[in-house]
Amino acid sequence: MTNLMPFLIPEFLDANPGANIAVPTEAEADRWAATLNDVIAGLDNIITFFGFVTLVIPQIALVPAGDTPAEVLAHIQVILTGRTQIILFQALVMAEARTATRIQRQSIKVQRPTFDGKPEHARGFLAALAAYRHLRPGDFPDDETFITWTLACMDGPQVNPWKNALLNRRMTLTAQNLPLPAMFTNFAIFQTTFEGKYMDPNKIENAGRALMALRQYKSAREFAQEFDRLVEIAGQTGQAFLIDQFRRNLKPKVQEKLLRQVFATLQLLQTAAIEWDNTIFEFKRQQRAKDQSKRPLVTQRQRQPVRDKVPMDLDFTKLALEELERRKRNRLCFQCGESGHQGRNCPSNKKQARKPTLKLAAMDRPLSPISEATACGKQDVQTLKGFQDN
Repeated sequence: MTNLMPFLIPEFLDANPGANIAVPTEAEADRWAATLNDVIAGLDNIITFFGFVTLVIPQIALVPAGDTPAEVLAHIQVILTGRTQIILFQALVMAEARTATRIQRQSIKVQRPTFDGKPEHARGFLAALAAYRHLRPGDFPDDETFITWTLACMDGPQVNPWKNALLNRRMTLTAQNLPLPAMFTNFAIFQTTFEGKYMDPNKIENAGRALMALRQYKSAREFAQEFDRLVEIAGQTGQAFLIDQFRRNLKPKVQEKLLRQVFATLQLLQTAAIEWDNTIFEFKRQQRAKDQSKRPLVTQRQRQPVRDKVPMDLDFTKLALEELERRKRNRLCFQCGESGHQGRNCPSNKKQARKPTLKLAAMDRPLSPISEATACGKQDVQTLKGFQDN
């Protein structure tokens, strides 16, 4: 019944298209009266459905048979008066129906809020309580009932001592037939006591300082969400101050786009800032993609294929990825590709270290005993000494 629409109450020409109301016929008058009586019947059904005590207006009488044209014209005036009464009657019935529909919202299923005693959950608990009471007003006839139900929603080691003390105190006063304090009968006073015990008393002041220091570092949407959160906690309501504070803390490029625009509300400013911030971000993204498309493609240097089980003079870091994986999988030497040893013990390392470059240099010039020992092995030094003795 939430979409209950009023009935169309026709005029004479609506019921009799093309007729002349100055000279109505008996059939035309009866047709108009019958159409209006259908509206009265529909309103009567609504009254019966909701069980209203509203009195139903009587049906409009038809034109008596054999009336003269003058009598028919006079009856038209009676029908016109009845139509006016139907309009007023329908407004009354529809108002009562909408009121009854709102009352029936108590059947909406809403999750019961809970509070564990942690200060960071206190504000959300109060907001959930307000929403629950709004959606199910029939469950709480007065503040005393709502406060008792609120205490029943609390459970946790940090809140149970306070809750149990209040419930025991209420039970004692009720048993002794003594009046309850205002905290048990006025939810506003109860909420003040609750906030003083479980909410940070400096939270409003801290939120105000955080609001003054807030700057846009990420997207304008995230900045607006955090700004609104701090505004709600700090209790700021001045539109002029909030608009100025929000505008001056946006990124410079966004401020530049909004420089010549005037906004009546903070919401309009936030919407425009988010749109410009998204546009700037998208433009930068397209520019980066365009710059990357202009850069020449850098191809990876082609490496020579490595044959299986062939000694290599190259360092293992220069192996192709496929060859490196193959040797790792088969436990082969990363240096020569053979099995049975590791790269640091590879025989190919010793072969490379024994290059005869120093021996060739020794044949070109005479060597002293010290240089001989440096350039040659022990056997070569003994041979040279024997040659010098002879």
